[in-house]
Amino acid sequence: MDTKSQFSAWPTPFENQQIELLEIAFTPVVDWPDSLGQALKRTSCIIPESGRGLTIRIATVSPITAYRVCFEWVSAFRVLDEGALSSLWARKEATAPSISLSSFRIQANEMHPDHWSGLVLQEHWTYFLATGDDCVEVITGCEPLVKKEKVAVE
Repeated sequence: MDTKSQFSAWPTPFENQQIELLEIAFTPVVDWPDSLGQALKRTSCIIPESGRGLTIRIATVSPITAYRVCFEWVSAFRVLDEGALSSLWARKEATAPSISLSSFRIQANEMHPDHWSGLVLQEHWTYFLATGDDCVEVITGCEPLVKKEKVAVE
């Protein structure tokens, strides 16, 4: 069993709820000449001054509520079919069964075949958002900001 991974709760308004992935937007750092840089500037991240910002939009299934999860900067991120992380789910269930499956985080100091938390400094966390179909994994040293969105449902 892996003893070097530390699973931790990531308190979110949607923990322990079924969530669906709506959208992911990444704003990379690009050094363009000023005139071209202004013309090409991306505005999808709600933290535009951040540099390497990542915004993930999710929604809870019942009741339907949308959220933006914003990371000011990220070292890396990936989206996988949640089934591809079966050994990660098994480790989580064995070591931290009470932690939410929809939102949690891991701190690790060794490399694992199904996640790459060990590739960064130990003070960085790997945050997970898991739906029934997908899992978004984000490595960052910053606590993400979670904001509820206004949704008009007819």
